[in-house]
Amino acid sequence: MKTQEELFYDIILLAQNVDNLKGYVQNDFYRMIADGTVTKEDILDSINDIEINFVEVISELTCIKSNVLEHVKNVVNKL
Repeated sequence: MKTQEELFYDIILLAQNVDNLKGYVQNDFYRMIADGTVTKEDILDSINDIEINFVEVISELTCIKSNVLEHVKNVVNKL
């Protein structure tokens, strides 16, 4: 079982990973295509990576939630 401190840092890391997801929508795709930075096909090809990254973050959140609940229950049992 993880310590309270480990869970705290897991949540901080998760918050950074969630924050990274905004990168998928922060850029103006129309401008990037016009500038030649990416193509429509590049954007379409990235959809699978986007899905994977969201699933990973959601899975990580679910795991952390379980660990936090377990930790809190253990603390309550020791009181």
